[in-house]
Amino acid sequence: MLVTGITKVEKVPHEPGQTITFRRLSWRSWEYAAEVKRTEAFAMVKSVSPEMLEAMRGKDSESKSKERDLEQFDTGTLLNKGIVAWSYEGEVTAQNIDLLDPQTAEWAVAQIMASRGTDRKNSASDSIAP
Repeated sequence: MLVTGITKVEKVPHEPGQTITFRRLSWRSWEYAAEVKRTEAFAMVKSVSPEMLEAMRGKDSESKSKERDLEQFDTGTLLNKGIVAWSYEGEVTAQNIDLLDPQTAEWAVAQIMASRGTDRKNSASDSIAP
């Protein structure tokens, strides 16, 4: 299916009266977010000692599957591509998205990631309305 125009309005649970509207991301958006993350990771690995790299590998193997899934994508890219409207003052811009508090940003990324799971299931009981 085409994801053009498919959005979902969610109430921000820790901010009564506030909402954020999310767009469903296309496969190209997911790929772009993954590429941004890989590019950052490769740049970091170039400056890491072999000992540090081994320690990081150990940490990764202990991570939960959900965390590893999120670690594949650049958070800023997901937020900028996924958020289309909100009830906050000010327009939805990259600069304003960067000003979200950590709790709201984390919650918003979780909403975007949840829609990816829906895309992968290709479920008829989709919670994202056109």
